[in-house]
Amino acid sequence: MSGYILAYNTIEGVGLALTFSVLLTVTVHPQLSRLATWYLVMVSGATLALSNLLLAFSGHQGQSTAPFSLCLIQASLIYSTPIWLLLSATAFAVQFHLTTLFYIGKQPGRHISKDNRLIWIFPTGIFVVVTIALLAVGISQPDLVEVDDDGFYCHLKQNIGANTVTVFSVIYAPTAITLEALTCRLLYRYWRISRKLDFRARSNGVISVGTVARLVAFTVAALLAIITCALYLLPSIQNFKLVIIYNALLTQSGLVILGLNRSVVITWMFWRRQRASDESSDTNTLASETASERSIDLHFPAREATMV
Repeated sequence: MSGYILAYNTIEGVGLALTFSVLLTVTVHPQLSRLATWYLVMVSGATLALSNLLLAFSGHQGQSTAPFSLCLIQASLIYSTPIWLLLSATAFAVQFHLTTLFYIGKQPGRHISKDNRLIWIFPTGIFVVVTIALLAVGISQPDLVEVDDDGFYCHLKQNIGANTVTVFSVIYAPTAITLEALTCRLLYRYWRISRKLDFRARSNGVISVGTVARLVAFTVAALLAIITCALYLLPSIQNFKLVIIYNALLTQSGLVILGLNRSVVITWMFWRRQRASDESSDTNTLASETASERSIDLHFPAREATMV
């Protein structure tokens, strides 16, 4: 195994582990409120990392050939899962904007709701359709399915998958930027008028400046990854190994930034919770003892008076 493949597997593996850990933490702790589309982004991101590692898990990574069925599945998923992730991020930006409108007291419209199921169903539906279409292309033209020259994963020749991702990237980029700009302006105007940022408490932590900042950071990383993806279409690029690693690093970094925040980190720090629990227990015990002592002091003179 080359150093490039090892670096690639490490990035994808660490990203998968962190994304899954964040997703599991938020799922089992109801007090960590998240929008439905946030879960969709995390699931699609974890699926993307898992898809990129299929050849590694099978033990065929770095080889010139792999079983056709495995290669076909990976060649389809490594292009459809980035599309799913981009559309999920767009859906998250849409739902976040609508939720912001709701909690600052503005109505987004009669036919638009922050809880509309189509917001998260649509990205998943497109993902399924694109995956089936790419599988059909690979089955009808098996010669297009192969392990890439550097042995990282299986892909489709003739830039079929890369062109497909590029089309959806063109849709994602302006939509995400526009929605995030509108949300930032909305929050700024609300703060300028009211001079308070009470929407975090009112939304139970769903709407916050930190969430906006993480969403913007994710979008920046995604746009850089899209630009990197476009390099696949340039015939002058020779060292694709670095391009692949750079793309993986940007994607996984963006996911970790979006998913990981202070509340999740504090939840992971179980020793602090235990210490806080012990301190609270000690405080309660001390208060109880103090109350008992005061009760004795109050009753003791009365007993003396009775005896006299």
